[in-house]
This record gives sequence, C-alpha cells and structure tokens, in this order.
Amino acid sequence: MAIQLFLPESLSHLSKTDLAGQRKKYQEASDTISRSNRPAKLRISMNRRSFLKVGMGFSALACVGGYGVFRLITKPNISLWGHSFFGNNQTFSAKLIEETGCRVFNFGLSGATSESIALRNGAYFINYAPADGVINPAIKNPLTPNVPGPLSLWRNASADWFHLPCKIAGQSGVLDWDGKTVTFTGYHGSTAAFLKEPVPLYVYPMTTVATANVTGHTIYPEHPESIYLLWLGRNNSTQPEEIMRDAKAIVGRMTKGNNRFVILPEFPGDYEPKGTKGAEEIALINSSYKEAFPENYCEIDGIDLLQNFLNHHNPQSQQDLADIKAGLTPSSLRLDELHPSITKKDGALYAGTEVNAEFVAKFLKYKGWV
Repeated sequence: MAIQLFLPESLSHLSKTDLAGQRKKYQEASDTISRSNRPAKLRISMNRRSFLKVGMGFSALACVGGYGVFRLITKPNISLWGHSFFGNNQTFSAKLIEETGCRVFNFGLSGATSESIALRNGAYFINYAPADGVINPAIKNPLTPNVPGPLSLWRNASADWFHLPCKIAGQSGVLDWDGKTVTFTGYHGSTAAFLKEPVPLYVYPMTTVATANVTGHTIYPEHPESIYLLWLGRNNSTQPEEIMRDAKAIVGRMTKGNNRFVILPEFPGDYEPKGTKGAEEIALINSSYKEAFPENYCEIDGIDLLQNFLNHHNPQSQQDLADIKAGLTPSSLRLDELHPSITKKDGALYAGTEVNAEFVAKFLKYKGWV
C-alpha cells in the first residue's frame, strides 16, 4: 500500500507560529485517539519488507517536523469533455472504468461545438449583460449579445432541453437558449442586479451524464487536475481554426504541470465518403490535432483511434467492407449515420463505444497515466 504526504491547502498560508499551534492540535488529537484505541497487548506481525515500508513512512513524517496527513495514493480521475460521442451514452465511460479503475466525470453534451465545450470547461469566458439593464430574479431575462455561448450547438440548434447552471453578477441561476434568444433565470430568493456593461458568465463545473462511479449533476471544480479526454470538433467541423483555438484554451486551463490530456480524432459520417468536402474537413482537423499535440494525440504505433475503429469491422459483412473502401466507419459499429453503437448490433463483432474506450484505456496505460 502506497502512502503520500501532503500539506493541506487550507494550512499553506499559516505562519511558523500558526503551524506550531496546528501541529500541537494534531498531536493532542492523535494522542487522544491513541489512548482510546490502545489494546491491552499489542502484537505486531510483519515481515522485514513491511517493517521497512512503515519505518520509511514515519521517517517521512519526521522530516516535516512530525506534521502531516496520510493519504492513500489513488488512481487519477478522468474528465470527459466533448460532444455526443461522450454525451449520448454511458457505455464508453463504463468500459473505461472497467479497463482503468478510475473515477470518470462526464461533461459531454450532445450537439456541442468546441466553443460550447471550452466555455463550459472554463477555458475562457463570455460576457453578457441584461438586454434591459436589469436581471430580475425568478424570470427569464434576455441577454446581450444574443448568442448561445456555452450552449452553442450544431447548426445553432435550440438547447431548450438543457438548462445550464451558471452565475452572473453574483446571481446563480440557469442559462437557456431556445434557438432564437439567450436568457438567464436567477434562482428564487436572489435580488435584482443592475448592469450597464457586460460581465463574465461563470459556468458551474457540473457533470452532464452519470457514469458508473460518478452521479450526474456532480460539481467537480478540481477537474483541471484530472486527465482530460477531449472530443471537440465534430459539430463545427467547418471551422478548424476555432476548433484549434478552443483545444489549446482547454489544455491551457489545466493545472500547471499537468500534461495528461488525450486528443481524440473526429469520425466522418456516412455522408462524408472519400473525396467529399466533409471528408477533407475531418482529415484536416485530425491532422491539425496531431501536429499541435503530437504527444497527446490518441495514436499507438501509427494507429490512431479512428483507424483502430475501422480495423474492428466485421470482415464477413459486405456493408462493412464497402464502408471501409469508401473511407467510412463500418456500419456494424455505428448507431446511426455517425455515432458509435452503444450495444453490439446484430452482425457486429463489437459495440462501437466499447471499441473506442478500450483503445483510449490502452493509450492511457501506454502513457503510464493509469
């Protein structure tokens, strides 16, 4: 069993005198626990290796003046930031958890553009002001500029099914976009806010989809410390410069020194065979990903996530063979014209989401992150 020593952030600002007082409190508490739980006779049975491990652990404590906290070294958390390839299913995360043993926080949102993902991630902010100069509580307040911002979806579609928890001008509430008007509704009990100039909108870092070990609507502000899986550009594939801007902003949002992120290539739809403009756009995005993030692009020994998906076609399926020839993902692994299948279909050898999750887990292990 591994242990790690750390100084709690809440104590990092204390002076030497303060630390001495805190150390005394820890010692008194420790003594009390020790007295109340001390058995009449203590029999210790451990081999030499275990004895040395325990000895080194207490030596480490001594090196920090007898002050410290034990914490088990656990597996890292994984955060999923992306579009419907994360947002429309729970099988990808379930397989990822099975393969890695990590806690997985899913921030995926179906239809989301790279801008939506970046704004919800907190990579940068958008400024809004009430259209009439005042935000009244408990009613929908139209905002200016009248743009969806963090609710930006494919083809500017309505997001009336999703109410985004956020805060503006000190008021907590939800942001809505019905395809025509962006509004903010403050929670009951808040007071009116008068604004002459636009101010930043802060999006609460709340998961959108439950996973096997993290419930939906979980607030996770520490996500920049986790491993990021990024699937960003499928819904604004005609804007490669915007996608790359957002990818770099999200990576820059991560905790300093944390370079554990994975850029996942975009998949073509069955309406984007070789030679079409759509196929060229997807190829450009993926090559841009690889060029900008060569160490973090999801590829092992020259095989990236997309090629691995193609390699899992059913060789006995004439439709799959035709798809591969046309540069498309195999029908047997697709739910529809684009999305990976959530369960194994008739005539398929695998479920598409699980094929992807297994390869991502393999990449994470290859990098030594899990």
